[in-house]
Amino acid sequence: MHCIDDPLHDLRNQMENTLLKLEPRLRAVEIEIDERPKPGLLVSFIMTCHPRMG
Repeated sequence: MHCIDDPLHDLRNQMENTLLKLEPRLRAVEIEIDERPKPGLLVSFIMTCHPRMG
């Protein structure tokens, strides 16, 4: 379990907010922290983008 002030969660939230602010075609962005990043990576994220329809 992560602390609320976890820097990775802060980074994830900043990325989500920035993408939604700068890309009007997005309805939502979900970014998960990959708990098991590939060898050689310190951190890894999984991003899902939900476009606006219409």
